[in-house]
Amino acid sequence: MPGGKDVVFEDFHSFVMPGHRFRFFISFRGMDPMIIFGEMNRNEKVVWGTIIYDGNDVIPVSVEIRPGDKSLRVRGYSISRYSDCSEDCRLTKIEMTV
Repeated sequence: MPGGKDVVFEDFHSFVMPGHRFRFFISFRGMDPMIIFGEMNRNEKVVWGTIIYDGNDVIPVSVEIRPGDKSLRVRGYSISRYSDCSEDCRLTKIEMTV
């Protein structure tokens, strides 16, 4: 899934519930995927993230989950260039445990 776009799940509420733990595998500009961990504590919007350095840029990368509209989105922003680089992010895999 390319970054910067909403992904909507029809059966979202069985996928995202309090107590579910997630591992999101996110690739940035073709690099090996990094893993962002998160656990749902309640059915409200949540953002998990990390910061990467690709040798030129410092980039915060995040996964935003919005139960209200049943979607998730991967975002990236270049601090050095002051620009959205979400399209350079790619969600490659999601693992969930209960």
